[in-house]
Amino acid sequence: MKDENLAIPLILTAFLLVSSFVPVAQILLIYLNSALVYPITRIAGTDSMAVHYVTDGLLATITLLGFYNSKKTIWKILSAFGFTLFMLPMLLYATEGIFNEEDQYYLRFMFFGTIVGIPLVLVGILKMKKERLHITRHRL
Repeated sequence: MKDENLAIPLILTAFLLVSSFVPVAQILLIYLNSALVYPITRIAGTDSMAVHYVTDGLLATITLLGFYNSKKTIWKILSAFGFTLFMLPMLLYATEGIFNEEDQYYLRFMFFGTIVGIPLVLVGILKMKKERLHITRHRL
């Protein structure tokens, strides 16, 4: 279904924006991300944030490519969630010292929720255009 290529990223982004005021979901994503990345830091023998950044960046790229290549709805949802799982904490960790924690905390989560949604929406648009081009070629 063509519409789900764009609907899934938009729903996920809207959820991240709305839940920014009570960021329980975002905090759970951060903890889940840390639990998944921890074994890799143990294998690497260091607890350096560079290992977190590389791991999160690599896994975010893989899941974004998975979203682009997925055909079934369940894989689209899982890969979009995976991208969010690895990209959102990476952005939050990378800007930890920039934002003042005492100010409006929700602005930080809203900003990064939007930033995480943009690549997913762009990939969804590219995927829709690719499917339209594929359909048009078959009609010729």
